Amino acid sequence: MFNIETQATVLDLGSPGDIMRTAAFDVDNTRIAGGGDLKEATVWEKDTGLVICCFRRHRAPVRCVAFSPDGRLCVSASNDGTARVWKADTAEELSVFEAPGRMVCVAYANDGLRVCAGGGDGFVRVFDSNTGGVVVDLVGHVQAIKCVAWTLDDRKIITSSEDCSVRMWDSASGAEVSGKLPIRSCVY
Repeated sequence: MFNIETQATVLDLGSPGDIMRTAAFDVDNTRIAGGGDLKEATVWEKDTGLVICCFRRHRAPVRCVAFSPDGRLCVSASNDGTARVWKADTAEELSVFEAPGRMVCVAYANDGLRVCAGGGDGFVRVFDSNTGGVVVDLVGHVQAIKCVAWTLDDRKIITSSEDCSVRMWDSASGAEVSGKLPIRSCVY
């Protein structure tokens, strides 16, 4: 972590030789979850850098991590085609969602019951965070998903993709509600 004003390193997180690909703060701003090329996700105390737990069940680099709204759980997405839900204090795995290709982004619904996941082949799925079961598929993107996000009321999901589009979906039915919103240029 860096001090924005001084640009000095405040806290050095991660493991030697790892390239960190993702990081997220918990809702209380007391912990940080991160993951990278060493195929693991770690939760640290924000102020001290002390490792709380390390989740080592992925078989490929971790691309995205997110805390549940109550901060008790984390979900991590990996190039191994899985999103895994685990306890943020012990790293105990609770559920696994498997996808056909690499998993690149995840976001918890504000109710904490569902997770939206996007993949490298354009798939977007909502799954039950307790069981890992598929709730609904969001079909329309044709290239890698870059970002998924829920509206505050959890009724809609917005996605962006390397196909240079942003789309909005009904989170219950999976129906596209906005039509393809074109982007003039894509920078990645």
